[in-house]
Amino acid sequence: MKKNKKIIALVVAAVLAVSSLAAGLIAYAGNPVAINSLNFPDENFRTIVATECDEDGDGYLSDDEVSGVTLFSVTGYLYDLDEDAVIESIKGIEYFTNLKTLRCGGIGLTSLDVSKLTGLTWLDCMGNELEELDVSKNTALRTLNCQSNELTALDVTMLTSLQSLSCSVNRLTALDVSKNTALTTLQVNQNELTALDVSKNTALTSIHCSNNHLKEIDFSNNTLLTNVTSNRIGGQTIDGVATVSDGTAFVTIPYSDRSRIISTSIDDEETGFVAYNGESFYTDDFAQLAEGIDYEYDTGLAGTEPLTVHINVERDFFVVRYYTNDKKTTLISEQIIDRGNDGAAPVITDTPQCKTFVAWSDTATDVQQDMDIYATWKDDHVFRAVSFADNTVTMECLNGCGTTQDFSFFDLVGAEIGDSNYNGAFDLNLDGIINGKDLAMFKQGQF
Repeated sequence: MKKNKKIIALVVAAVLAVSSLAAGLIAYAGNPVAINSLNFPDENFRTIVATECDEDGDGYLSDDEVSGVTLFSVTGYLYDLDEDAVIESIKGIEYFTNLKTLRCGGIGLTSLDVSKLTGLTWLDCMGNELEELDVSKNTALRTLNCQSNELTALDVTMLTSLQSLSCSVNRLTALDVSKNTALTTLQVNQNELTALDVSKNTALTSIHCSNNHLKEIDFSNNTLLTNVTSNRIGGQTIDGVATVSDGTAFVTIPYSDRSRIISTSIDDEETGFVAYNGESFYTDDFAQLAEGIDYEYDTGLAGTEPLTVHINVERDFFVVRYYTNDKKTTLISEQIIDRGNDGAAPVITDTPQCKTFVAWSDTATDVQQDMDIYATWKDDHVFRAVSFADNTVTMECLNGCGTTQDFSFFDLVGAEIGDSNYNGAFDLNLDGIINGKDLAMFKQGQF
């Protein structure tokens, strides 16, 4: 009995193995293709395939049903299904090997494999969450739109027939388009590009590369370009480091053609002098570095607006300025302090009339930024009585500053030396207390 059970188990196992092999052949051999979770894992995409491609409704895709699909608009079909639905994967699209156009933008894709779709001429996968996209096998592509994803790299060197490339709003740090000589439209704005060479793309008629990190660009070979405005190519940001020598700050940036620097934000506006010496931007007004430096770069294409670039200036030195008062009316001292070092407060040699120095508003210790420090003062008048009427004493400063003050005598009666309200100018008889004797002397004009 045990022997028979063992034989039966072996037979069942063999049947299951054959069944699995058959299922695999159906899934991967080509056609007919079962519309199931094995071949089309995403439920929403599977529903679209069943609805739009299975013409006879038998749950399989025949050769004719597959080969007849040359355009697949997953985006449009999904919106018809449910405008809030998403598709994370369109695995199974590889069965439609005759596809010429694939539109799968804005549907929620996290991955996309188009390696089997070698006949594609149009691919639109914009507005998804793709971190990778391999189009090396899609050499027939003429239009590629993969903007608004999470791509950090994109290799299009194999796409020699490509005419339109849109990869804006990604995180690309580099892009080689030197092999794409048929390109007429290029959109790469809002990436992290530090360089862009379009010298081989002589067929270009439109470009949008703003909001990257380009320090320069050369359009001298792109004579067909039109509508090259600052909005389309500007908004570039780069980093620069300032050094200081003999009271002048220098920010050195290397360029392929240094003569193309047109103007800078630190130019002398009165004389029109450009603050660039062929190697470095420079200024002796360090306050100009606080907001960075802007400059315009000639692209080499006549009739176009220049490339606009902003330099975020980093530095390891700071300027500490000492002023006479909080209004900063007079600069006493300006010091250049290396990061983390201490400044030295200057000696005040010109004291304002009737003022006594109290302290500096801040201390320049462990300097990490530019600082404006000012002197604080307290009044130091020497008063004498000049008139007395209605028990009010009018006092005038002896130092000639013109300051006068009125005091009610009775507000001070009883004040003795050491009291906060004691005023020696009222103690006319010099006995250390303000009393009736002093009042009598005021009334008699003895002051």
